[in-house]
Amino acid sequence: MPLAESSPLLAVDFRLEAENANDEKVGSISAIGSNVAHLDLSKTAITDAALDQISKMKKLVRLDLHQTAITDAGLAKLKGLDNLRYINLYSTQVTDKGLSHLEGLKNLNAVFLWQSKATPAGAKKLQKALPDATVNIK
Repeated sequence: MPLAESSPLLAVDFRLEAENANDEKVGSISAIGSNVAHLDLSKTAITDAALDQISKMKKLVRLDLHQTAITDAGLAKLKGLDNLRYINLYSTQVTDKGLSHLEGLKNLNAVFLWQSKATPAGAKKLQKALPDATVNIK
């Protein structure tokens, strides 16, 4: 769905297909990937492998990965997403080690970590690296 009538940017939401959405399904949007600005993969069966495709979505601004099997290794693949402003990692396997991969994403202004494996100390370190961001761990 276009974000605005005259915009080439798209919002892609896999929530309605959550039980069938997997790494292969994410790969199926590669033809439009360069125009994806919002991507919701929450509650899907994706793994870190899906982030190979997501890492190519350079216009991505909003990424929702809550309640997925994403780990620290997957977050390492997001390093080049310089336009990313929002990431939801609620109830993922992400730890403090994974948060270090987000430190270079200077446009991030919202990071959600509740019920992940990250600690308050890791969230505080990320907050220090991204002083303009809201890092929510509770």
